Amino acid sequence: MNYAPYIHNYHNCTQIIVAAMLKRLGVPTELVWNQAGFGYKDEGDYVIVDPYYTPVRRQLADDHGIDWIEACSPEAGELAIQLDEWLALGRTAGVISDMYELPYHAYYRQAHDSHAVEVIGTAPGGYVVCDHYYQYVGPISRRELIAAMESYQSRYGGYKDVHLFYLARQAEQNCTGASFGHRRAIQRNVDAMQGRPPEADLDETMRHGLSAIPVFGEKLMRLLETESEWLDLTHKMIKEVSFTRYHFHVFLSLCGLPELAGKALEASQHWQVMGNMVARGLLRKEAKSLRDRIEGRFARLLEAEADHTQTLAGWLLAHPDWSMPER
Repeated sequence: MNYAPYIHNYHNCTQIIVAAMLKRLGVPTELVWNQAGFGYKDEGDYVIVDPYYTPVRRQLADDHGIDWIEACSPEAGELAIQLDEWLALGRTAGVISDMYELPYHAYYRQAHDSHAVEVIGTAPGGYVVCDHYYQYVGPISRRELIAAMESYQSRYGGYKDVHLFYLARQAEQNCTGASFGHRRAIQRNVDAMQGRPPEADLDETMRHGLSAIPVFGEKLMRLLETESEWLDLTHKMIKEVSFTRYHFHVFLSLCGLPELAGKALEASQHWQVMGNMVARGLLRKEAKSLRDRIEGRFARLLEAEADHTQTLAGWLLAHPDWSMPER
């Protein structure tokens, strides 16, 4: 089995593990990452921005025959025992941690941040990890991994307890995408961006679709004005929105729809540039001075999102019976 780091510039640290696991299971990942919605919630000091209207684990189960199995606990030691059991069965596991306690990391004992790694086996006194995001494969002691998990729990446990996960194919399920509903995936994105996300159990306090983007923009300008400590988290959310548009562009290209794909890529690039501006403001402590430039980029971004959604909606109306051409 090849456990070389899976390198991809458009995944966060958890999703790059998921993508690597899916590839080993024979799942076409370009069909998995097709959600490009927009959800927004104002939490006062900070915001929640979520481009996923269907939980990825549900999408994997319903559309691809893949189960996401997770163990969650506030006690890192308990999870280490579970990890040992999974490894003994020949599985690998994604593990959430704090990069502050990862000894191979450039920011070891310098900076805290939640970070996921894949544990791929055991080694004397500990484990072998594959950190796809930072392209590292090597040993880590049991004590060091537990310390990284405990540090995550102490800093981020209020958001979600420390956890492990692995992916498994459902019995007798075809994961190759032969029966995947390509047009349905496009329709769901249009519905989401028109304010009608397809999931009935979404947080009712979140705003969805194009109309939520300018509301987020106004909040972002206020966060920039005050140089809020929450800008780092906001920057990560902006990056995630950019990633989803990029992946949707890949999906639309696979469908043989280059014009639609190009508009998704344009939207992705606007989000990426804006995110880079926010990151620059954070790094140089000049977020406030970049406000006007970011506001100008945001206007172009909103125009690109509206154009993309309108073009997708028009294409759906013009092609009610379209199906993916056989290859």
